[in-house]
Amino acid sequence: MKQHMLNSDLRNMLPSMTHGKCVSCGSIIATDNRMKSEEFLLSIYNNLPKDYWQELQSEKSNSFFVELGNLLNPNQNSDMSICDVGCGDGKFLDCISECWQKFGVELGKANEHMINHKKITYFNGTLDRSPFRKHSMDIITYIDVFEHLADPRKEIKIAKEFLSPNGKIVIYTGNANSIYSKMSGKNWTYLNVVGHIAVASEKGLINALNSCGFTKIDVLNVNHHSSVSFPKWLFYLLASKLLGNRGNIPLFNDHMIMIASI
Repeated sequence: MKQHMLNSDLRNMLPSMTHGKCVSCGSIIATDNRMKSEEFLLSIYNNLPKDYWQELQSEKSNSFFVELGNLLNPNQNSDMSICDVGCGDGKFLDCISECWQKFGVELGKANEHMINHKKITYFNGTLDRSPFRKHSMDIITYIDVFEHLADPRKEIKIAKEFLSPNGKIVIYTGNANSIYSKMSGKNWTYLNVVGHIAVASEKGLINALNSCGFTKIDVLNVNHHSSVSFPKWLFYLLASKLLGNRGNIPLFNDHMIMIASI
């Protein structure tokens, strides 16, 4: 959600969005009210427009979800369980193969589609407060979620408690230190999303995973499914420079998928 979409009360609580950068790893952290109040962030998620999740869906996103599901379970093993944290309306879980045992967690306003879903076990809240059995999940996914977390390391530790002995945590998020995000600078459109309060670099996220005991880490540098083509990205970049470093520069080749196990 962009800042102008907030209601008047929330806009008064967030008159401007500011960021700082970690000098050691290059991760970008919000330095405004968003980092000071969990209640403020929860208010944002509970006041999302009714059609918010539908507007995020596209053929490209659905194709990406299918590909990710196949990557994580190439043999279509029916014994594998997957828990999608920050599942929203459950589109990722809907798109992947029916062979999975599917679980979903969503902190924001409960989605009617998920509440009544017959093939997904759903919990409205946070993973640490869920009734799901500890050490039972083969895969725990965070798709477009980690950038919303004030304390990513804390969430990694929670996920670890729910993973099976050979389980994996899968994180799909923006890369603050990619070539294209660095070239976009402060005009990177990813930073213009109100909920994006901690955008990790590859180094920063690897360090966080290592500190929690995850030593086997695969990194895939990818495009976000809402990314534009390179010519279009370059047009926006040059236009921004000509306008005196103004305007938003869209996403292009600035995301990563991390698949980590102990």
